[in-house]
Amino acid sequence: EGVWVLRVDGPLLFPGATCVRQRVLRTVERRASSSNETAITHVVLDCTSVSDIDTTAIHALGDMLGLLHRRGAQLALSNPSSTVLRKLALSGFLQEMGEEWLFLSASEAVEVCQSGAKNGGV
Repeated sequence: EGVWVLRVDGPLLFPGATCVRQRVLRTVERRASSSNETAITHVVLDCTSVSDIDTTAIHALGDMLGLLHRRGAQLALSNPSSTVLRKLALSGFLQEMGEEWLFLSASEAVEVCQSGAKNGGV
């Protein structure tokens, strides 16, 4: 409970990155204000189908990460391609998020998030 997985299909480029950011934040806020739903503590972006990412998307992820942290939630990424991983590392985003929140699969990310563990990523 408290873990929400969002699969991103296709490259994460502008304006798609803004849509992903808005969808995540809307869902987190809606669940936080609902009395009959569990608040989201972890958001896992399943990047299996994300072949590329641009700087706009990286900035949107950074903004989303900060907003999630202020709401007491954590972002995790699963299965990013080597291209995406390289760009995230070069931008400093991976260090900002914490490489322990990078996983080989969405199921591994969910398992770690549900256990409350803060290590064990890639």
